[in-house]
Amino acid sequence: MRDVIAADVGNGFGCAALVEEEGRDAVSMLPADARGFNPNEGMPTEAYVTPPKGEPILVCDPDKGPAGRRIRRDPAHAVRAIKTRLRQEALDLPGIEPAASPYAVYGAAARDLMRLANRQRAADGREPVYRLVLTYPAAFVQYEDALALLNRMQAAVEAQEVDGRRLQVVGRLPEPGAVAIDYLYYRQHCLPEGERLAAESYTVLVYDLGYGTFDTAVATARSRGEPYEVYAADGLPDVGGKDFDERLLQEVLERLAAEDYAPQDEQEREELLREVVEAKHELSREEETVLRHLDRRSARYREIPLTRARFEEITRDLLLQTVECAQRLLREQMQRGRQIDAVVLSGGASQMPMVRRALQTLLEPRLAVEPPFRPSRAVAFGAARYAFSLPEEESAAPEPEPVARLYTPHPYGVLLEEEALEGRVRLLIPREAPLPATAELPDFCRGGRRVDVRVFRPRKTDSAAQSLPPAQCENLVFLHFDLPPGRYSLRLTVERDLNLSAQLVGPGGDVYSAGTVRL
Repeated sequence: MRDVIAADVGNGFGCAALVEEEGRDAVSMLPADARGFNPNEGMPTEAYVTPPKGEPILVCDPDKGPAGRRIRRDPAHAVRAIKTRLRQEALDLPGIEPAASPYAVYGAAARDLMRLANRQRAADGREPVYRLVLTYPAAFVQYEDALALLNRMQAAVEAQEVDGRRLQVVGRLPEPGAVAIDYLYYRQHCLPEGERLAAESYTVLVYDLGYGTFDTAVATARSRGEPYEVYAADGLPDVGGKDFDERLLQEVLERLAAEDYAPQDEQEREELLREVVEAKHELSREEETVLRHLDRRSARYREIPLTRARFEEITRDLLLQTVECAQRLLREQMQRGRQIDAVVLSGGASQMPMVRRALQTLLEPRLAVEPPFRPSRAVAFGAARYAFSLPEEESAAPEPEPVARLYTPHPYGVLLEEEALEGRVRLLIPREAPLPATAELPDFCRGGRRVDVRVFRPRKTDSAAQSLPPAQCENLVFLHFDLPPGRYSLRLTVERDLNLSAQLVGPGGDVYSAGTVRL
């Protein structure tokens, strides 16, 4: 699909990218002259929610720059790592009525990212773009309400207008899967000919440590031109670079308290947090640094020596959580007979030296752990590659296969209420079935009444059972039907974007459809 922006609305920074030509690398769509931030790092996505009614929500205005200056003056109304807060009903911010929706903040970040992308399009002499592929943390698929969460994210973006035009989401992709697509495509197509990936099959495990979440995925490249296969995705929704920042902040606060000093208000704490983040970045380059913080009472600077060794000590448990998650996925994939060839690092926090060192030590010794690969851009660049492979809008040509083949993140089943399997969930679609995945079940139900198709997934995603009691499953959705008398067969489909649809086919061939999006 030509002229579709890939939008990576990150928890700390966002990036927009576009593929303009087959065989060429993706390009960033953040303006080179962006105001108030470094386009190579991405658009800051911290937001300022304006009192008293929560409007406007400021993220990054193309003319005025990011919301950071407003946040420094009024940190109580700052919202960071918005994707980690999407399961909250509302944002608890003082003095704002009605309470702001986290989805409104997320939508505003996507809106401003697209506004910046279109500013770059205009500078290139191109028409504006309002269609986009959206990325999301793979860790979200753990949630029982993951599908509702993803659909609400999409709806929040599609409620936004840019230049008076509604945005349209034409696809969505798990973030580590996008990283894998970008890395594998770059290795196969963008390196000098003698350095390109030559193996007939090459499989990577992506370790993506971003600001708000940790994600991991496994993907395989085969011969050039064949779709990449994104088999599995997992993650930790509550561990990210922000948690490493917070640990270092607490260390600094304890040091200041030992000197009988503490920040005087939220503004000073905000200043201290920014200084801590800068110190953390410095410790990724140097073994030690000195944080200098202005003591407002004495109008002098307090100097706090910090070492990489101490920072790694106080954050070791966070790092181990991410490594253990990657280890679980690695073991599972090896049990399935897949040989992992390399580990690919992505995400801003993956640049901490201890990440690569821990993976080299704790994972399989033979595995190559690559240096961080385009840590702030790989998600958007991979999603742009995926967007480029989607069919043209309103095209009459047969739908081509996208550049990547996605697979189901867990098994799917339905509740059977009759005969010997009464009260059990029949698993119809296995884990790692290629999307879209469809299964049929003959003689599913009787009509002449209301019928609910209840779709479940096992709590243990590696379950090999053909049926399970409902207590061992999570109920994903109810799909409702009012049916004339007769016997009906079931056709269940998991779409590429993980939406669910069901068709009940009657004895005369009549088809009744329902799904989690309007059909």
